[in-house]
Amino acid sequence: MRIDFCLTTLLGLPPQSRAPAIGDGFYIALQQAGFGGIQTETASAARDAGMVATAQVLSCDPAALDSIGERHAAEGFDATILVAGNGLEGDEAVKRYCDAVLQASARHRHRILLETHRGSITQDIRRTVDAIEHFPELRFCADFTHWYMGHELSLAGFDEKLAFMQPLIVRTDIVEGRIGSTNCAQVTLESASDDRHFVEDHRRFWTACFRASLERGQQVVFAPQLLPAVLPHNGIDYPIAYAQLQRGSSGHWEELSNRWEQTLLHCDIARECYAQARQSMSLESFA
Repeated sequence: MRIDFCLTTLLGLPPQSRAPAIGDGFYIALQQAGFGGIQTETASAARDAGMVATAQVLSCDPAALDSIGERHAAEGFDATILVAGNGLEGDEAVKRYCDAVLQASARHRHRILLETHRGSITQDIRRTVDAIEHFPELRFCADFTHWYMGHELSLAGFDEKLAFMQPLIVRTDIVEGRIGSTNCAQVTLESASDDRHFVEDHRRFWTACFRASLERGQQVVFAPQLLPAVLPHNGIDYPIAYAQLQRGSSGHWEELSNRWEQTLLHCDIARECYAQARQSMSLESFA
């Protein structure tokens, strides 16, 4: 099992956070914390430190995917995680995206993984499964929180819905780790043994994906991604509101939790899910 660190997690952390600071010893500190890879914009530094680098990109233009794949392959990224489109695409546009993903991946021998994400061509389960039927070679980075919210998966029929996701589960190369409820994409965990129902539902999804990776002889990859309340990009501050805020004693809005510590809790849960996936395979083999 490999656990990847998302560099965006460092944005907006409180001063008292124990997260490693970017600079000398940064990658060593990440490795000591149990991370073997990193989601970053620059592959060379991570690779020089012996870590696997993964890129993440948003693209609303299928024609751009070839150049993205070519550039990321040349820079040495292990894979590119793609949030494709804006969710307004019709069936033919979705097919153009999927075809462009597969063409670019094959041409440059570089994995481009579609991420399950709100506001994209994979924003709902039905459309994603339909895309897989047309393009079974697709591979994915699965972020369960988007579907958990969008489909209100905590309501009746969770087992049936999880079974319906099987075509995605067996094609998931990376599980992007965040735990959400029906109405919040990023919930603060009490501990690694948090027993709320939505935590258990995410555990089941992660375990299913990990087992599928093991069954096809592929390394399990888990990538916790806990985002800030405000995301700076190209000189603009976007209020994405993933991190939950409360007004502090100073009168300023402050995050409810320390996302570095929460990231480590997510890693602990993922390790438990990995152990459960291995155990379930062993028990079936023994039986």
